[in-house]
Amino acid sequence: MFVNENPTRERIKSKAKELFNQRGYACVSLRDIAAACHISIGNLNYHFHRKELLIMEVQRGIYDEFYGFLESIAQTIADIVHKFQLIDRNQREYPYYFKNMLELGRSYDVIRANQVLFREKLFTYYLHSFTALTGKGLFLSHITRNQFYSLAYCIVFQHTLWYENDTPTYDMIFSEINYVRHLCDLLRPYLTAAGLNDLEQALQTARL
Repeated sequence: MFVNENPTRERIKSKAKELFNQRGYACVSLRDIAAACHISIGNLNYHFHRKELLIMEVQRGIYDEFYGFLESIAQTIADIVHKFQLIDRNQREYPYYFKNMLELGRSYDVIRANQVLFREKLFTYYLHSFTALTGKGLFLSHITRNQFYSLAYCIVFQHTLWYENDTPTYDMIFSEINYVRHLCDLLRPYLTAAGLNDLEQALQTARL
């Protein structure tokens, strides 16, 4: 049976996310979080007795919103652009996580399992959406399933690594590239004239 979170637990999660984003996950201790929440370390340990349990709880906020959206495939090009925007928003809201995604996955098996599951869901969503939009005349009909596999893989790969520490994202020459427009540009060679028109309309609506 679902039980609403109590205020102290929610405050701990909120403050942990704030501190992780400010200092980085590795530089924040449970005592730091307790002090920021103005509670004792014993009180914090009652809710989260290990740091990884806390980050796993905070991590839910990264994925929960997406699972509902990924249940149904895209009906328009705008639906895909919207997914790109949601992922970009999450990456900016949880920078500590996306900058250290690989390290966190290596350190904690449960986090790694969640990452793999999410990537699998994203891959399946894109693959099925591309196929459905081909039937609507928005993707080129001669594109093979293997080519769609490669496109879906490339997009999911970039979702995973775009904001990771020490990637070209932080090089001056690449820093001005808009993430969502970049992903949309990957779609362009696969789109029909109607698909390209829908993409431009979606970008205008999103003010990109």
